[in-house]
Amino acid sequence: KAGMGPTAARRAAAIQVRIFIPSMGIFKGMLVKKRTRNGAPIELPWSMQKVKPSTHPNRLPGGFILINKYKVHPSSANEMIGKKLDPASKDPSEKGFKVRIAKPLTALVIRLWETLGVPADLCEQYKTESVNPDRRNHAWLVGVPDPTGALPPDTIFVPGIKKQRPYDIFVTRMPCYAREHGRKFGAITQKPHRMSDADWEWLNNSISFGVIMFSNPRPGKISIPERIANGDLDGDLYLVCWDKEVVDSMTATPLVDEPAEDDGKLSTVDSNPNWFHEAQDVNFDKVKSEHSYLIGTLYRLAEKKADQSEKKLDDPDSRALYEAYNDALEYQKHGRRIRLPRHLIDELKPQLRPLVQPLD
Repeated sequence: KAGMGPTAARRAAAIQVRIFIPSMGIFKGMLVKKRTRNGAPIELPWSMQKVKPSTHPNRLPGGFILINKYKVHPSSANEMIGKKLDPASKDPSEKGFKVRIAKPLTALVIRLWETLGVPADLCEQYKTESVNPDRRNHAWLVGVPDPTGALPPDTIFVPGIKKQRPYDIFVTRMPCYAREHGRKFGAITQKPHRMSDADWEWLNNSISFGVIMFSNPRPGKISIPERIANGDLDGDLYLVCWDKEVVDSMTATPLVDEPAEDDGKLSTVDSNPNWFHEAQDVNFDKVKSEHSYLIGTLYRLAEKKADQSEKKLDDPDSRALYEAYNDALEYQKHGRRIRLPRHLIDELKPQLRPLVQPLD
């Protein structure tokens, strides 16, 4: 129960876990509530496997599950929004609502909306009004796979938004620095053809507001999250907006099937005899300090280029700087190379230029 009481445990729709099973490996990701009558109580897809099974002849039997108690969903903020959306629930007080939901939309989300065609004055109006319960038509929801396996390809479902008429939903995740990082979906308001009546009833009445469910990809194709700012289902939060005025004003890039590069199973990685020294280089205090400074510099320059351009996030210099910013974030975890066009490297301070490789 991850430190929760029985009521909160029953309300939980998804939990972030780390599972250690010597005979199977180490698994990492989200477990979502599922309606099951038969079969294993926990299903582990190969995409969750991060380390292969132990080869030790005397490996330990059984396994262990660690639950991240800070990644149990829905969050308290989304519980409050869910009450507002539920016609059967009493509306939350404005004071209690604002205590849990205090942060306005970030500047990066607003830039993306403007890039997609939402007028700047509407963006600012919604940003200001959305801190109040009456206009809070967005939430940060954790991404999970479809537990029924019956949603049509390239669709999503958000439990808790109980509307009868068709409507559109906008979805993105951070950092959302490119046009194709924002997607629009038609909300599913009627039972899909392949879904049973029992599963449809269960989805609508047994899952709390706080998750966004992604349909399974077509065979050989990448998933929807991977086509939304390279997301995944290991605890990523997705901004979901259903405000009609905002969503109707934007033109998002349609989803296009992209081939998967692998089958989702963990591949064997060659041993690196220099791994310890390379890890020291990445984590050395001076290097970490320089890269932290570089991260902030790249982000501020990308913001400046986007704000100065009529193209917003479509501006090529802004896009290149945001890509480098994202690579710089990944460098501290994976050592990914940071690259920029030469004319943008020249805009960096001299001490930062050696950290970046030229693109051209």
